[in-house]
Amino acid sequence: MADTSPDRKRPRTGSVTNGPHPDDPIPAFARPLARWCRITPGNGPGQQEQKIEWDTAKIKCFLSDKERSDTPKLRNLLDGSVVDSSSSRIHPLLFDTPTDGDENIRSLPFLRSLISDPYLQQQYSTWNTEKKRVVGLAVRDLYLASTTPGLLTDDECSLLVKLAEVLDDTSGVSIIEMQGMTISFHPTPSRKVAKFIEDLDTKLPSAEWIPFFAQVLGKPRLFTVFVDAAELSYHNFENIIPLDSWVEDHTSHQPPSFTFDDVHPVQSPETDTWSINLTGPVKEILLNLAMLDLYVPPLNKSSRGGARFIFHSAILSRALTAAVRASDLLNHLASVSSDGFAFVNPVFRVNKFSPSDAAFSAHRDTPYFDAARSHVSRYTLLIYLSAGTNPDGVLQIDNSDSDVMIDRVGEFECIVMDQRHSHTGRPFTNGTKLFLRTELVFHDTSVSRENYEAASLFSTACYLTGPGVFDDEIAAYAHACFERANALRWSQITTNQQHGQRGLFLYKQLGSTRWLTNGYDYWFPHQDHTGDAIDQRKNWIIDCAVLAVLDYFNAKLADHGPFRLLCRTTTLRETITCTADAFRVISSREATPTTTSPSLSSFSISAPFHRLTTPDIAPLFHNPEQQKEFTKRPRPSWEDSDDSDSDEEEGCCPAHTYRTFNAFHSADVAAEYTKCLGFCTHRLRSAPILLLGNNITLNESQIERVDDKIFFYSDRPRTTRINFAACWGDAAVGAELYITSHKEIPALRLLIPPVLVREYPDEGGGVQLVLDFFRNDWMVSSVDDSRVIPVPAVTNEVPEEVDEEVHAGGPYWRRVREVAGGDDEGEIRGSFWTRGSDDEDGDGKDSDEDEDEDEEDDEEEEDSHIDSDEDEIDEEELEALKDDE
Repeated sequence: MADTSPDRKRPRTGSVTNGPHPDDPIPAFARPLARWCRITPGNGPGQQEQKIEWDTAKIKCFLSDKERSDTPKLRNLLDGSVVDSSSSRIHPLLFDTPTDGDENIRSLPFLRSLISDPYLQQQYSTWNTEKKRVVGLAVRDLYLASTTPGLLTDDECSLLVKLAEVLDDTSGVSIIEMQGMTISFHPTPSRKVAKFIEDLDTKLPSAEWIPFFAQVLGKPRLFTVFVDAAELSYHNFENIIPLDSWVEDHTSHQPPSFTFDDVHPVQSPETDTWSINLTGPVKEILLNLAMLDLYVPPLNKSSRGGARFIFHSAILSRALTAAVRASDLLNHLASVSSDGFAFVNPVFRVNKFSPSDAAFSAHRDTPYFDAARSHVSRYTLLIYLSAGTNPDGVLQIDNSDSDVMIDRVGEFECIVMDQRHSHTGRPFTNGTKLFLRTELVFHDTSVSRENYEAASLFSTACYLTGPGVFDDEIAAYAHACFERANALRWSQITTNQQHGQRGLFLYKQLGSTRWLTNGYDYWFPHQDHTGDAIDQRKNWIIDCAVLAVLDYFNAKLADHGPFRLLCRTTTLRETITCTADAFRVISSREATPTTTSPSLSSFSISAPFHRLTTPDIAPLFHNPEQQKEFTKRPRPSWEDSDDSDSDEEEGCCPAHTYRTFNAFHSADVAAEYTKCLGFCTHRLRSAPILLLGNNITLNESQIERVDDKIFFYSDRPRTTRINFAACWGDAAVGAELYITSHKEIPALRLLIPPVLVREYPDEGGGVQLVLDFFRNDWMVSSVDDSRVIPVPAVTNEVPEEVDEEVHAGGPYWRRVREVAGGDDEGEIRGSFWTRGSDDEDGDGKDSDEDEDEDEEDDEEEEDSHIDSDEDEIDEEELEALKDDE
């Protein structure tokens, strides 16, 4: 085996020039290529006619034609001697043969030694970041190979599981922050849940990470990442992938067309379950879609087997909607009027089961609901993409009138069933079971939302889904809550059948504060208060509401991690029929001494929380660079040595006196800084919860109790524009180039309904908070725990050469735009228009363009009513949480 000591030369990364020279002939003793790759001799004389090929069914490649034709570079890439940006776009590369070079640490023999040799593991722990990342790259490719059935042996699959337990997952080695989560480019001991992020390479903090995150789809450009399940809650469990661009690319940008025919009942019309065949020239697009390597195992494995991915496509929705309308299906459905059909839900699930997978246990489908439009799904549409049988039932529907058993399905056979009925799905006896699931949505004004029992059960189920990933008992209870909530929705039961029975509750403690919750009700017992009793009690109840919200959403508290990991949690089975029972349960348990929590030793998270004051804000804007003595810049390459401008005067702008321009003495820069300061200050005062240093700080102006409700406000900052200075040499950027962001303040953005408050002042009582975030069982809240507020600072550190495309807006406003996301684009759009344009609206377009675009928008609204329904759907994350067949 090759020497693996840390004294060996580091693996070559970042540039092909570290490997053999591109012009060198390919030697006969060249290193072996990765599995499924080969060198084929050319027809002409000389080594340069040789070509490198690979099995396209096993290796994905997103390299450009130019990169594919660069044989020397490909050779270096595919023999493992080079790691560069191309490494993210061709994979999996598995190396079966050990070598004497640094690339050996990517070989399977080395990886097997790493999991079995304690001394080698100790050596690995001393390696530098670059070398550890190369090992992580090998594990990444092993995982990617495992996503295609049959590529790995059982031994290699076992190797992957063991490697994930020994790799370094510390920050900076394989872990970075992204979208409120810590993500890794390979599975690690704590990060094993795969997710997909679009255009990740453009969002990474630096280019050094690009080679390691694997691109797994070309359009849209999706990259695989791995996250910690403990950081998730229902609002970010599901990964809904936008695939309209993929559909367009695979239909030559022509709208797909489907046909439903041969509608007939399953068993009898009384079952209200229907079979229908899908035909059409582009039905194969669904098969191609099902072949995408985007499947992930379910988080709730205890109640369902197989793997699936969820995607959104308005294009497919429109095509299937037209097919349903044109068919005779609607005339057969017993529970709805055909005139009420609205559309096919554009959120689809693709499910895959192998014969050895567990069944999807009995469940009811969670319906889609949009109260504003009176839209509700009433029937599930299953499109089977493979044919198969199971004598115990491919699909078994528990119809109250007559149970339905379907033991065989054909390719492109569709089953339409009433969502009121519980059903069980099983894998095929032989072969892979593939099917696509969505819903038929109807306009129905009679659907009531006043079902508080269903709201409580559904909220509890969503809350417990997170901890259920680590606890089978909690997962089973969450599944039961989902089922009872859905049964209540469809009046299959008239009340919660487990009322008065032992329910599952979580008893929690953080610092000195204790509470009991089921994810809908939060009970906090009285605590001792000092000072003004009224004000202290008011603040304490606000603090309790903040703790409840942080817990429910499992908010990420910057570097301190997800909220729930900071709490001590005990699972209890209790019978709680009234509030007094809840406070009795809490009082019967002794509080744990607060000094036993090392994770909180430097973090003031327990109540009472600090309140934001003006003195808290001023120190945030302290700029250490202002104290530095100004040093004249070197003469720039573009400046003529005979330039008559004086180097001794600071001048009006860097265009005239680049070497001596001091941004701290510029009126233009001061004016720009004032604008940035105002934007930042307004944002700080608009956030209800800030993390200042090691303290959770509450903004009392944004959290208010009114009667029996606590409101969390999140005002949007005013739109900010850039007014360019008159001088600055007609440059593409002006004073904004000298404003940067020298720190960022984490701030939680909460768009949620009010928290309901019920006080019990008697001895032994406390406060009960009700988190009805589903407004009687339909989700309406939104939380962003990854939001940060950049703090501006003046700087003299600027590039010598200014590129309009790269530097327009300046570093501060560009960072604001990066962290704001699409929802806030309007707040800062004026900061990014191009100098000298006729843009008067601050949206980056000339006035004529705006008028043309407005006319196009009007025409689109007149031509398509389905688009307006689908594009504004805001229930995707919710109804995807409870996956069903």
